[in-house]
Order: sequence, then structure tokens, then C-alpha cells
Amino acid sequence: ALIHYDHPNRWLRGDVWKYMKQYALFWCNYAASTGGMVRFDNLHSSHSAFITELTTAIRGKFPEMVILGEYFTDESTLSRTVPEWGINLILANSWEYKTASQLRHYFQYLHNTAPRLHHICAMTTHDTEVPRTLFGSVMNTVPRHLANTLFGTGQTAIVQGVEAGIRERVRFIGPPNELREPPRPELAEPIRLINQV
Repeated sequence: ALIHYDHPNRWLRGDVWKYMKQYALFWCNYAASTGGMVRFDNLHSSHSAFITELTTAIRGKFPEMVILGEYFTDESTLSRTVPEWGINLILANSWEYKTASQLRHYFQYLHNTAPRLHHICAMTTHDTEVPRTLFGSVMNTVPRHLANTLFGTGQTAIVQGVEAGIRERVRFIGPPNELREPPRPELAEPIRLINQV
């Protein structure tokens, strides 16, 4: 169900905002006590006035909290809202750039915005397919991770079993599915060396 942040009744609107802030601050408290961070999922679809109030509350209570935003929007909006909200990291969407030329231009964009905006370059996410589907082969895990790590802007990630060479996306909604494929050892050493660098 969509949350109606613009409810016309100001009392109901205030109750919704208060409840959602308390919910977020609960998880921020958990993250702060465990050395973690918080992720703003689908931030580009969020209510901007509420996010302004929420991030002010988070920064007031947890000034050192790291906030990661899944935030896909234009550069002008990013440049204006990311500093205002105190977002520390933005998820880069490098998986959308399939060819070397496209990826090169995207990395150049990330570097051009790096003084103002900080991105984490994950090869895939829980919402995307795996390298076999995205890039034609499980073995493309290594060059894509190498490109993200060495040509990105400092933060990178491998998620959802990609490091084991799984051939299909992990089903993360509903009952867990057992991974029947054995890990591919030929991926382990190159990934270890890349991470070591």
C-alpha cells in the first residue's frame, strides 16, 4: 500500500509522518548500535518534504549515521538534494551500461560528480539479473568487478551470490530457495586479488 504523505487532513498527515519517523529512527538506532548503516530504498520515488524532515531527525539523533540512497534521478536533482539530505553514498547503476564504451562514459560521469556525490559501484543488485544474463557469461563477473573496482569512485560491492557464479538471480521474496549450484572456484581467486588491490 502506498503511504499518503500528502493527506489533506493535517492531523492525520502529522500522525503518518511521526509514525514513519519513529519507525526509521528505530532502525537507525539498531544500525548505530551494530556499526551498520541505513539504506533508503527507492529514494527517487519518495516524498521529498518527508525525506527532508526524516534526514534532519536522523542527523539530529545519529550524526555519524551512514545513509545509502538507491537514488536514480538527474544530476541536477542529485546535486541539490543529496547534500541537503546528508546522503553519504548513492547506488551507481553500472549494470545498465553493457559495452566498454558505455561503461567508460558512465565512469567518467561518476568521476566528474565525485567531489559532490559519492557512489558505490555494485556490479548487480537484488533487483537485477546476474552476470550470466546481463553480460552473457558467468565468467564476466571478473572483468565487470575489476572495472567497477579500479575505475569506479572508491566503493564497490558484489551481492546476491554473484561471487559464487550463480546462474540465476536469488529469489529474495517469499520462501528461501536452496542454491544447488556449487560455487565456481575459478572466480574466487581473481575476486580475492581484485579486492586485495
